[in-house]
Amino acid sequence: MRVKQILARILYKCIKYFKFDAPFSRLKKGDYDAILIGSIEHMNYGDHAINIAEYDFFSRKGIKFIEIPESYVPEFINKYYILVKQETTIYLHGGGNMGDVWVEQEKIRQAIFKNLPRNKIIVFPQSTNYVSDSSELLLETTRLASSVGDLTIMLRDKKSYDFVKRNFPNNVQTFLVPDMVLTLNEHKDSENKNIDVITYIRRDVEKLEDNNKKEYLNWLYSQKNISVQLDDTVRDSWTYISKNNRRKFLDKKLSTTARARLVVTDRLHGMIFAYVTGTPAIVFDNNNHKIKNLYDTWLKDVPYIYMADSDMNEILDQTNRYLKSNITFYPNEKYFIRRIDDVFK
Repeated sequence: MRVKQILARILYKCIKYFKFDAPFSRLKKGDYDAILIGSIEHMNYGDHAINIAEYDFFSRKGIKFIEIPESYVPEFINKYYILVKQETTIYLHGGGNMGDVWVEQEKIRQAIFKNLPRNKIIVFPQSTNYVSDSSELLLETTRLASSVGDLTIMLRDKKSYDFVKRNFPNNVQTFLVPDMVLTLNEHKDSENKNIDVITYIRRDVEKLEDNNKKEYLNWLYSQKNISVQLDDTVRDSWTYISKNNRRKFLDKKLSTTARARLVVTDRLHGMIFAYVTGTPAIVFDNNNHKIKNLYDTWLKDVPYIYMADSDMNEILDQTNRYLKSNITFYPNEKYFIRRIDDVFK
């Protein structure tokens, strides 16, 4: 681990030590309408983008909120939840962690359902990934969900929406809405396109071993006339991120994306970053198919986002078309904002 990473972690621990009750001191005051549970501190740019879009949602709706960062959630669940007034709405951070893959996140939802059943609870847009309809984790989540008087779960793809409708109790309100990040518009007309291709390729448990992807990447890296920047939407080096510097942290990644003529990715938010910056993308699926599911639900008619599920010749042809194109593409964030805001009319 590099010295910079070690120093950053020490700085974080010092801040947490000296401001340990910072989110909870505001909790005691009660001068808010809502609580956002699980705001992000780790180095996943996609999750930070979701957080920014959640902030924008609260701003559009005129909702005064406080947030409980992810490292404070265990203390909140074990001790401080009793300070929450019954009229306070609880929002759970969105993403792709409903299921058996990210067990810790599932258990946080279970604890909130168990401890605050009389509060209105809203789960920001999620994807589901349970191993089966009889998963033990799923059965426990649905049991606890049945005790919540006012529970809304928003799903960001049709397959996840159908799964929740089929498996969750009737008291749960479900809505099919886009990923929160699709409500952002990060297009920059003045951005200098000085990168031919940028790749956002995953290395974690959701990676799909795809021969087409492997062959394509080998071809891409061998092209002497195409400059390729290897990158990711998860950062290896660690730094302290809070509400105060989250936007600046995200802007650097989005600016880098906007400077590329083409994005190649197997990350869901790699695809979405391409969309919101108006950057063409060649997209490969991941192992739980949340990328393909979201693409089919919201982005299949977008001319500059291409799902690479065809033969190699077609994928290469599409790559060359994008690289040679001088067309300027624009995201349609207003449509996605309406789809989310309409849920709360």
